[in-house]
Amino acid sequence: MIAIYVDDFLLFLSNISHIRTVKENLKRHFEIKDLGEAKWILHMKIERTNIDDRMRKLTISQEQYIETILEQHGIADCKLAKTPMVANL
Repeated sequence: MIAIYVDDFLLFLSNISHIRTVKENLKRHFEIKDLGEAKWILHMKIERTNIDDRMRKLTISQEQYIETILEQHGIADCKLAKTPMVANL
């Protein structure tokens, strides 16, 4: 899978050699800059955790972006309230 937004893109492949192949093919047609594994994109933090040799966990968070928005609107210090939704629904 390739995710593209304007001039940024992410590659999602199960095999690192496939990622290298796709990058090399793209370099033949486009001027690209390889920034390595993504840690941030579009205000989203990307974290990877190895679960075992065959599986990795991918977490995407907008926590920092949300905190920035709260600060911009002067409500960063607001009191927390429980949601009316049933937990774990």
